[in-house]
Amino acid sequence: MNKAAAFVLVLSAALLASPWRGHIDDVDAQLYQCLARSMAERHAWLDPGLPPGSPAPYREHLPFGFWPYVAAVRVAGEGALRPVGALFALLTVALVISMGWRLQSPSAGVAAGLVLAVTETFFLYGGRPRLDPPLMLFATAAAWPALRSQPRLRDWTLAAGLAAIAALIKGPFGLVPLASAAAARAIVDRSWRHLLSGALATLAAAAPAAAFLFLSDPSWWTGYVRAQLVASATGARPDGYISHWGAVRSVAARFWPGLPFAVLACLRRDRPRLLMLWCALLLLALSVPLRTWWNHELVAYPALALLAGAWLGPWFEKVKPAWFAALAGVGVAASAAGLGAHLLLPPCVASSEMKQYFDAIPPGTKMQIVSWPYDYRINTAIAAERRLAVSLEGELRDDGHWALAQEQLVPRETKWREVARARGYVLLSR
Repeated sequence: MNKAAAFVLVLSAALLASPWRGHIDDVDAQLYQCLARSMAERHAWLDPGLPPGSPAPYREHLPFGFWPYVAAVRVAGEGALRPVGALFALLTVALVISMGWRLQSPSAGVAAGLVLAVTETFFLYGGRPRLDPPLMLFATAAAWPALRSQPRLRDWTLAAGLAAIAALIKGPFGLVPLASAAAARAIVDRSWRHLLSGALATLAAAAPAAAFLFLSDPSWWTGYVRAQLVASATGARPDGYISHWGAVRSVAARFWPGLPFAVLACLRRDRPRLLMLWCALLLLALSVPLRTWWNHELVAYPALALLAGAWLGPWFEKVKPAWFAALAGVGVAASAAGLGAHLLLPPCVASSEMKQYFDAIPPGTKMQIVSWPYDYRINTAIAAERRLAVSLEGELRDDGHWALAQEQLVPRETKWREVARARGYVLLSR
């Protein structure tokens, strides 16, 4: 199975790189690219700075999750951002293989790694500068010590340290896998001691993030704790979608092709009770926030892949390494041919119909992005790709020399001159 595991990692690397042949417009990834660029230029590690077009400092996530990307920009430039994200995702696949190998069997580990690697949402977003790839790696690694038989003090200490890193990356989402794994282990072993140890490890893991919030300026408490954490839990946030079972809905829609095998694992006579409980408690905890986004559930994908691998494991024992080699070869060929680009959303007008005009605008030029409701996607895309000083406006203002406005927001009589028009947007200059 060693060769099979190696071929699964090759396939995963190829799939993670497959979208790079196309043009990727991703609000989160491009926003984080802008923030990492700003932090690198300012040599700032604890203040993400201003998001593109916003007068208020960025407080949606703690600054620590951007550190790998800031370091990448400083060392190798912004071209290294995607490979850094892909490296975290690839290490997560390797971790899942290792966990399945030891918790179940070598074939179950390989199967779990393959399920995770070929999940479209995982590989489509894994090779981007998002917070999800490092979150999945550290949060899943934190749960592993708790899943082991009879975890000791050193196991809980290691789990707390890894979960602390995950919490610094993305707050409570970094703590959920450890807390769920500890509860699952306590139920299986019928041990209050494991439950208490897991609770103490989770509290210890939350301490560094809590200390940062208490010691930092009040804007973090207002912008992160109140406007993000509390608002998500109560449903007061204006974005995302409201659902009491958002995690289950997201997994049902996106965790393919692994979902049927995870369900089948629950129906086996010798079903993996520990993994089942871990996944169930994970999804239950992720459903607590009343308002959520689909990417919040990515942290559960490694656990679900392990559950799917438990059912597929016996079948994979009969598969020869040559088949894995052939599958990896197909993945590499498909990635080199740019087939992953066909899974991407259409690029914004600044990189397609209006590309020639934007190519002529020097970096640093001020540009109004006039839209209502605000179009954050095109705003962050232009800021990340074109390095323009964008400002989000609800109406066209007599300011600067360039503007990109929605058609219905362009006055009939204006001093601005139309340069190009496409897909409901007008590029203006004066």
